[in-house]
Amino acid sequence: MMWRQGLAMLKRSYRVQESLVRYWAQQAQEMYGVIGDDSMQPQLEAVEQALAAMQGDRRVIVMGGAGCGKTSLLSYVSGLPVMRGGKRSASPYLRWRYGNDDGDTRHSCFLPLPELQGIEFVDTGDCAEEEVQQELLRLLPGSDAAVVVVDARSGGESPAWDVLQQLPVNGVANVLVALTFTDKIPAQEALELSARIREMCREKLRLVVMVCNVCPTSDQGVEMFVTRVQETLDSPEGARRAIRNALEATGRLMTRQSGIINARTAAMKDESGFLSGIESEINTFLSHQLDGVDECAADFSSVPLSVLPQLKRMLRRSFGGFLSPVALLQLEDMGAGAESSYYRLVCKAIMDRQRQSDERFVASCQAHWRSVRPRMKEAIECEISDFPQDVLEAELNRLRRQLEHELYQPFTRLRIRTALDSAFTEHVGWMHAAHVLLCLCLVLAGVLGYLGMTTPALWAMCGVLAVWGAGALLHRGALRRLNEEFTREAKGLDSAMQGEMPRLVRELVVSRVGAYRSLYAVASARVREYVEKLRPLQERHNAILRELRTTAPRI
Repeated sequence: MMWRQGLAMLKRSYRVQESLVRYWAQQAQEMYGVIGDDSMQPQLEAVEQALAAMQGDRRVIVMGGAGCGKTSLLSYVSGLPVMRGGKRSASPYLRWRYGNDDGDTRHSCFLPLPELQGIEFVDTGDCAEEEVQQELLRLLPGSDAAVVVVDARSGGESPAWDVLQQLPVNGVANVLVALTFTDKIPAQEALELSARIREMCREKLRLVVMVCNVCPTSDQGVEMFVTRVQETLDSPEGARRAIRNALEATGRLMTRQSGIINARTAAMKDESGFLSGIESEINTFLSHQLDGVDECAADFSSVPLSVLPQLKRMLRRSFGGFLSPVALLQLEDMGAGAESSYYRLVCKAIMDRQRQSDERFVASCQAHWRSVRPRMKEAIECEISDFPQDVLEAELNRLRRQLEHELYQPFTRLRIRTALDSAFTEHVGWMHAAHVLLCLCLVLAGVLGYLGMTTPALWAMCGVLAVWGAGALLHRGALRRLNEEFTREAKGLDSAMQGEMPRLVRELVVSRVGAYRSLYAVASARVREYVEKLRPLQERHNAILRELRTTAPRI
């Protein structure tokens, strides 16, 4: 049929324009990702909403009273049998369309006609019914065209006029009147009726309408009716309205992007001055940190002597308070164990203090970052992320591990393990002899007691006690000498720390400020990226804007 070709031409007409606008709108959306500025979010959302509205089917609502020929007219136009009976009573309206993309099957009848893809006809029930009126008041504001079907035999009366009067001004895009059954009245009367309907719409509804004489059961007027529907859809307030809205929303997004690009272009001319200012602030921050190096180094250097009492308590637990075979068996390993315990105590005390210092450092860096972020945004239109605390803390952990490794160097240079090994092993001889003598006395006392020589056996037991007592006194003297050896080694370590700590603390301070300085490398790289991309970005933006301006006059 000719009307099918007409619908296909209509679809091609505005679908091509939709494709052009959608393509360039998507290009503008991609520009948002390249520019990376959240201030464009409202314009971006407006473009997305406009594209979603443009994507939907063009809706034509057919409304009128009972028996005026609405369904018959649509059925004849589509070439499909008339939908009758329960379908109509089950729902106040029925959507005739090509595909189902919203899951609405209760109100839909799907037509396997590719020519109707993108166009939706809504066939309503009797407009005199309250339920139908409520649905029409909901559907009409979002429609592209409304066809009021009027039975010519009724003299132009239709409950559809009451529905249209309830809508606000411009509540429906376009209204077309299909005057049916004009073959049942004289031709002159049909002309006069058409004129009265147009006049009534101008006066009461403030609408300018076209009136088509259509016979819903024959070819009479059907081709003209399809042509009028095409013209109504293709009008500026029909299908092109959504295209125009998408075009205008894209234009606003492009205008916002143009402002951001121009601001960045101007800011890039003096960006080095801003970044140099940040570098100066970090250098000042470093100077303040270095002012506390001597105090921190002195605090760290005092640790070897401050943990000495704790180390001596550990020695008393390991060496024991009296002569015992357990201490003799562990003497050869006690030097290495004591040195390891001493190192762990020194490291723990220094690391605890350094961790507290690092926490204060991170808080200072975070405060400075928060002050730089809005200034950078204002000065060079560069948005940096939230303070990367996890990155800085990971680097500070690495620096603490490095310091912990450096702390072992004085232990190695002073040969503390060798000195402690010697201090412990020099007691092996007398302790071994004392244990042997104790064993001999115990054996002798046992043998004499077995032989019934009670008195000699008691003297042998007294010898055991005397040997054990002498060994205990020697053990206490050995413990005192070991404590003195620990004190000498602690003093030597304290002197070594006083010579090493200023250098280690200075290097640590410089390294952790350098770690904070490196966080701005991302911002500097972003600025360089802006400089490199600004020209192609400007060229691409101008190309998209030029295409949009070329497309606008056709809509």
